[in-house]
Amino acid sequence: MNTPTRSTNRSRIGVLLVHGVGTPAHSDTLIDFGQAFVGWVARWQQGRSEQPAYGHAALNFTPYDGGSDHPIPYAEFRAPPGPRDPVAPIWVCAEAWWASSARPLAFTTMVAFSLRYLWSLLAHLILGLGHRASRLQPGKQSIHDGNFWYRLVDVLTSAAHIFAYVLVGVTGYAVLLPIIAAAQLPFPPLQNFMVVAFFRIFLQYNASELLVYCEDEIQAANMRRRLAEAVGWLTRPAADGGGDCESVTIIAHSGGAWVAHGMLTDDTYAWAHARVRKLITLGCGLNKIWEIAPPTLERLYRPIEGSIYWLDFWGSYDPVPAGWMTPPRIGRRSLRSFMRLEPDLRPWQCIYKPDPLLSRRHRMEPRSDPLPPLELAGSPGARAPVPPHARAPTQPPSPGLVKMYWPDSVRVINRMDALTDHGGYFTNDEEVLRRVAAEIQADVYTESIFWDPADARLDDAIRTRRSRVGVLAAARLLGLLGGVLAAKYLGGAAAAYVAGIGPIASLLSAAREFLLLLTAAARMIASVASIGAWPVLGGAWNGVVTLPSGYRARGSGWSSCCCGLPARPSRALSG
Repeated sequence: MNTPTRSTNRSRIGVLLVHGVGTPAHSDTLIDFGQAFVGWVARWQQGRSEQPAYGHAALNFTPYDGGSDHPIPYAEFRAPPGPRDPVAPIWVCAEAWWASSARPLAFTTMVAFSLRYLWSLLAHLILGLGHRASRLQPGKQSIHDGNFWYRLVDVLTSAAHIFAYVLVGVTGYAVLLPIIAAAQLPFPPLQNFMVVAFFRIFLQYNASELLVYCEDEIQAANMRRRLAEAVGWLTRPAADGGGDCESVTIIAHSGGAWVAHGMLTDDTYAWAHARVRKLITLGCGLNKIWEIAPPTLERLYRPIEGSIYWLDFWGSYDPVPAGWMTPPRIGRRSLRSFMRLEPDLRPWQCIYKPDPLLSRRHRMEPRSDPLPPLELAGSPGARAPVPPHARAPTQPPSPGLVKMYWPDSVRVINRMDALTDHGGYFTNDEEVLRRVAAEIQADVYTESIFWDPADARLDDAIRTRRSRVGVLAAARLLGLLGGVLAAKYLGGAAAAYVAGIGPIASLLSAAREFLLLLTAAARMIASVASIGAWPVLGGAWNGVVTLPSGYRARGSGWSSCCCGLPARPSRALSG
């Protein structure tokens, strides 16, 4: 695309909202994200007896990707002026919509991917359990952690999530795989069974964008194009029909983070890189795409460079990032380092290269490991946030590794629940929404009118929220324990009573007939398969018997087959 002209209007601040994986409708991201971030500022104003003011808005509900000429949804909000603002700035919030810019992959491909994703998630949960247990020790908690009982509930909740993932995973696949097999039968009512339809929609449309972005270069380029066009519109002068903003802050959730990263590292859109001042990622999906992508896919590991400040929020129980941002290392791991007999000295992929002026202004420091430093709790009177140079590392620096810059990493507590944590960033006023508003309003968030580092209420509010969430998590654990005990001692009698109710009895009878049908279908498939297996086994046996003679007569036959090349027929086989 041609480089669009750029506005010089500093009184208008561009905010580009990027959704994650799934099938959100056009303008859904603008409405949902905008209500969260702008809504927090409006509540802040109302608390000071100020009236929020909104400007123009234009929504678009096109259900498909209309190409490069589609209108971009946007809404304007007049924010309160900061100490350095001569006039009240106008936030121009726009949406980069790419939900219908990818074609879903096959259902069976996504089922295989989900198995790999489950094991990866369990590994991260076990690692996180160790970090949570370490914070039970005196003096190891962060400045925002609650008392010992809160940290104990955090450990128990993490352990319960591991057990629940194993139980649900085993049960889910035990139910899903027979249903997939039954759906292959040429019986339309069975193929359209609602459970199969549900899993197909969830896996194909809510997760396949990840694999599409890895494996399909054309569709990946189309996703990046949608973001670049939105940046171009936001920074285009009003006379040319644009948003008339000098710079843009990108806020990307989940899988939108890898699309934003791709656009900001694609030389095709170098003009857009200069117009983006900040990238804020929530529940970043880069960890997941790095796990499945081959190391040769260079575009996924390019660093974001220049004057773009990168801030990453990750929830403790969010299953998508599953922890802080961790790119892969370069090279293969040695056996001794795998067995923990020696340190792993493989260099990390560099994903962030801020310019020196930006790193000094935001007080960023290079580290040899992506693990963010732990903000240790200070004395009772030291309530101000600990600056980066005073943070204690959670582990000693690895000798021999090059220090590099990493995105600013902020651990938050949403709901202590893996089912809702991924979307909990938009209701976390104390830890997420206030900080995002401050980042939009000021170059450095501590200079914003929304953030006063000397205000003790900031840290108190975060600790109070975490304690409140800890109480909810403890109640959830007690409820789960009560449910298990009730099922053990009262489950039989309750099931017998419920099964005797008329409508439920009819449903159970229909389910019984359906299971009988599945059993009969499985037996039929097994019979057909056993009949067809004999020719296959006979051919395999013939190959096993004749292979040694072929190898002796023409030795190149074995090596050619192993290399995947067509082997020349041996004398014994060609007669």
